[in-house]
Amino acid sequence: MPPASRSVPLLVGLTLTGILLSSTCSANPLANFKAGRSTETLMVGGVERTYNIRLPMAIEQSRAKLPVVFLLHGFSGSGAAIESYSGFGKLADAEGFILVTPEGTGRPAGWNCDFITLGKAGMEDIRFMNELVDKVAATYPVDPKRIFAAGHSNGAMLANVWGANRPDKLAAIGCVAGVIGVGRTQRKYMADPKGKLSVLHIHGTEDRVVAYNEQGSALLFGPSAPDAVKWWADKMGIKSAPVKQSSGAVQTVEYKSPGETVRLLSLTGWTHDWPVGSKSPIQAATTIWDFFKAHPKKLSGAEGDPILPPILPSRAGPLYRSSGAPFGPSLKEWRIGTLRRLPNHYSQLLPGHFYLAAPLPILRFLNELRGAWTFVGSNVALTDQGI
Repeated sequence: MPPASRSVPLLVGLTLTGILLSSTCSANPLANFKAGRSTETLMVGGVERTYNIRLPMAIEQSRAKLPVVFLLHGFSGSGAAIESYSGFGKLADAEGFILVTPEGTGRPAGWNCDFITLGKAGMEDIRFMNELVDKVAATYPVDPKRIFAAGHSNGAMLANVWGANRPDKLAAIGCVAGVIGVGRTQRKYMADPKGKLSVLHIHGTEDRVVAYNEQGSALLFGPSAPDAVKWWADKMGIKSAPVKQSSGAVQTVEYKSPGETVRLLSLTGWTHDWPVGSKSPIQAATTIWDFFKAHPKKLSGAEGDPILPPILPSRAGPLYRSSGAPFGPSLKEWRIGTLRRLPNHYSQLLPGHFYLAAPLPILRFLNELRGAWTFVGSNVALTDQGI
């Protein structure tokens, strides 16, 4: 065979090597993750902190990157408790996202966040959350576009502050019965956000623990729920007037820009409890998750490209390909038709097959080289032969 012909397979090998090298993510793409729940620890400033992590079955079925939700319990609560009573535990399993429930400090346990200290004195909870999100992203296949935080009561306060502190990491936050500051008349507000993200607040109008507004009696007062979302909308630079809707006991106020959404759900007659069950006007976990799904972070470059599984020269499972590969356009230029043909984060991939997502000329070239390829999308092909 002439030297020129022999260079063709070599080029393919180098190209595929480039795929593997360019797609390296924080987590080991070949790690064999197992679904289930575990309790882990993390050293933060010389203090051992605890968190629970729940991995869905999707982590065994696919090599796609998964969303992650950090769920923060309220004062006197626990990560295990909110995972259960909120409904987020079962929802994570059903929807295929990673659920992380950190534990506060003190007796009873709480959180320290900017304008309020309900955890053990000296505990740096923002630092804890920042180091925790980095650890989770480095350990598991986390989609950087879909990192979210939700919380209840004191946990919702921390979610607000953390969202303002790390909008570079968090795409959206969901806050139930939380405030953005304290004080009925002389108010102390949280610090201004460092960037943009989407925000959902849910608050019962009859909350007697964390007041919905300045009326009536409650243990803790702060900016009212309507004032809180108006504050967030102003900080996000949203200039348009809010859209208001009413459906039964749920009153919605929404501020929207092309990039961010700030929404308040006021639950008429609801108290401080997490909204769940037959008597609740909404199921808060599902409502928050639907909001999260609709508001991924917009990233640029290779980090923001979808992760699609191409070929692995064994049957262990697929690897990743991102826009850093040495051929073809960015995935952003041709991903739409592909993703619609392989739904559910590729959980329906055929066992024993290898998938390659690449520009069509590359797929045709591989087909001529090895054969046995089946095209399942405009830019996706599969084979049971490997390479």
